[in-house]
Amino acid sequence: MSHRASLSKALPKSPEEGKALDKVAALQAQLDDLARQRNNIDSSIRRMTELMPGEMTGLGPGMSSEARRAEMVRREEEKRKVEVLRGDLAGIRREEHDVGLKLHRALKKADERAVYEPSGLWVRRVTG
Repeated sequence: MSHRASLSKALPKSPEEGKALDKVAALQAQLDDLARQRNNIDSSIRRMTELMPGEMTGLGPGMSSEARRAEMVRREEEKRKVEVLRGDLAGIRREEHDVGLKLHRALKKADERAVYEPSGLWVRRVTG
């Protein structure tokens, strides 16, 4: 199974999402979960790029041509893994944006339906 396929698979809800009673709490829990995933992938990319040696370092004159080829293949594989992670990170950021918009709309709707006076955070534009 490819890494991308595993990300598209529906994951079980986090404990916070499972405990959420209303839509706002569920969206906030989902947003927190996406932020956690984003941070994990960010740190993985950072670790992989820091550990990845420079282009020609480590390929000293004492290495056989076979060892050089193996090292180059390993480096190319690492670069491909980093690119896959960057693609996954972009997908998570898009999803985080979408969930953030849903949360914003849900908060606005909850504020409009509130029994108390609305907070005034939502300013309507008045044209003259």
